[in-house]
Amino acid sequence: MSFSEAWKNAGAEEIEPPAGTYKVRIVRGAANLSNAGDPKANVILEITDGELAGSHIDHFMWFAHPVSARISKEALITYGLRDPDAVEEIEDLDDAIQALVGTTADVGVSYKDGRMNIKVHGSRSPQPMSDIPNDVPPTVPPTAPPEAQTSFAAAAGAKADDGIPF
Repeated sequence: MSFSEAWKNAGAEEIEPPAGTYKVRIVRGAANLSNAGDPKANVILEITDGELAGSHIDHFMWFAHPVSARISKEALITYGLRDPDAVEEIEDLDDAIQALVGTTADVGVSYKDGRMNIKVHGSRSPQPMSDIPNDVPPTVPPTAPPEAQTSFAAAAGAKADDGIPF
């Protein structure tokens, strides 16, 4: 994170928002051990829409109990954590969380027994996920016969007489 981003984020108010759904952006995060030695992660979310836009939410995740570990792993994967099978140490998870910065997501916030719960509904990576360049037009191999070089629309039209009215 650049100094400029750190300075801007330093003024953001961290809140526990009302229950509801929010559009957010991951601004930072970390994975480490708690003071008790338990593995944990925290992702800082910036609300991007509505009257709370600019406010930050802490999404804490714990890994000491099997159920909380499953829920936390599912949340991180839904945020877009790449190659979860490669995570073997807490340092690996910290590196993977750093790669999530800039990701936008839709989250639901609820409360139970006075504790805030965050459910990640979906996310969008700030970087393309494919290594296939999108500026290269598809080509037909030069050895294809001319009849194989027809367009998809022409080929679909040739087989359109199947009696289906739509």
